Amino acid sequence: MAYHGENACKAWVNFNGSGSVSINQSFNVSSITDSGTGRWYVNFSTNMANANYSVSYGGYYNTGDSAGSSRPHPRRKALSTSQCGVIGASNGDSWADLAKVWVTVHGD
Repeated sequence: MAYHGENACKAWVNFNGSGSVSINQSFNVSSITDSGTGRWYVNFSTNMANANYSVSYGGYYNTGDSAGSSRPHPRRKALSTSQCGVIGASNGDSWADLAKVWVTVHGD
């Protein structure tokens, strides 16, 4: 079955969120903007048709932690046609840089 339109993943990225942020691999992501400890913007190469898309995410704090002990969250105010935002939270729910973050975007 071929996927297209609203059924296709419109963007995805796997990036290192600690130290010097770097993209490990991506599709339709031009860059990651580090806007402070545990806060990033995922910038799209091609804008979304509208801001009514879905963002899925995961990550971990460091290679010794499980994915459940430190986790990324979407940045509510940072959803636009050109980018979405993600924040990392540690066990105490304070912002924290994550060693690995992955984000997928689905929508029109």
